[in-house]
Amino acid sequence: MSVGIQLRDDTGDVILLDREYKRNVEDIFDLEEYEEIISQYHDDMPNIADLINWMETHEDAYIYLRTNTLDESVFLKVIKEHPEYKDRFIAEMKDFEQYILLSNKAYKNIMLNLVDTNYTEEEILDFLERNHLFGVILDEKLIDTELPKKTEKKWM
Repeated sequence: MSVGIQLRDDTGDVILLDREYKRNVEDIFDLEEYEEIISQYHDDMPNIADLINWMETHEDAYIYLRTNTLDESVFLKVIKEHPEYKDRFIAEMKDFEQYILLSNKAYKNIMLNLVDTNYTEEEILDFLERNHLFGVILDEKLIDTELPKKTEKKWM
């Protein structure tokens, strides 16, 4: 879940706004854990502008873009604001449907993350045959199947 805003309701409970819905933070973890996580983030932490500046002096660097939701808006915002770096961004997707939007919006490097997905081996292989990907991240449950061997052939 990507947390956008921290609110306190009338009872003083922390509520997370997650773009689509509100949840009481205690549904996810206790308040102490939440405050510990939030305390790790500071205004002086690197942001995308800092990464872009760093990329200017590190021409062989790539930036791996990842989100915990199926909402591609963050990827689209980054590519819109920094199109000159489009070939140096790697966008991670978790859903096959995301590929169309990401590839149509100029992302050349797309990584498919299969962790905690429910795609069948046949669906995965079919998708890999039809689409060009930068790479694939496999779930532990897929490691001991024939899928790694079958996908390895595609990358060679």
